[in-house]
Order: sequence, then structure tokens, then C-alpha cells
Amino acid sequence: MELAIADCATETPVFDNLIHSEVTINPYAFKVNNITPEMLKGKPTLGDVWATVEGVVGNRIMLASNSPFDERLLNQSLQKYGLVCSFIWQDIQTLYRNYSCQNPASDYPLKTKGMCQQLGIEAGTHRAMTDVIAQIR
Repeated sequence: MELAIADCATETPVFDNLIHSEVTINPYAFKVNNITPEMLKGKPTLGDVWATVEGVVGNRIMLASNSPFDERLLNQSLQKYGLVCSFIWQDIQTLYRNYSCQNPASDYPLKTKGMCQQLGIEAGTHRAMTDVIAQIR
């Protein structure tokens, strides 16, 4: 797992960590994000970094592309540590559809690369921080 958070006003990274998962990760995920199991060895767990993440986010709104997916996975992961995510989430894909007047049901979920191409901005590399910065723009 990789978790990245940036300040939307300044595009400044405020948290960017690889997170060791104590469960087997689907090999497809490694193929998509190019994060190998070896890269996660010795990294902190979500339980180790959660207090820091909560401190960074504070009472801000958590923007995420396809946020229902991220929220669900994050909450599933936190349950293992007896932790709960109380963030307020906003889905970037929904915001984009409203901005571009696209049918809300069309092509869900959208891909970050496709949204960036339509807006004429550089897409991320499907690593957490590059995607976060691309989505802020």
C-alpha cells in the first residue's frame, strides 16, 4: 500500500509513505503501481502511521479519485488495528463530471490519465503522490 497526502492549495506533499501490509496483496496491484513486495518490507504498518495521518488531515476534506473504493479499503485496513477513519470524503471523479457536464453514470470509474488528458495536464505515474498532484491540478 502507498498513502500520499498533499495540500490542495499549494500542491505541497505533507505525507508520502509506503505502508507494509500484513495481508497478501493482489499481484495485479503490484503490476499497476510497480510497488514490489520487497519495497514494502520493513515499512511501517497503517497502525504505525495512522496518528500522523489523522494529524496531517485534521478537519480537512479528503479528496480522492474513486473515493468510495479508497474509503472502503482504508476502513477495512484500519479495522485490523481497531481504528476508524472519520474523514469527510469528496470524490474527484464526481467533481470532474460536474465540471465537464458528463453523465454521472458514464465510464465510472474514470481513470486519472483520461481526466488529465481531457484537461491538458500531465498525468501521474500511478504512484500515490504523482497521482495526487495530477488530481489537484
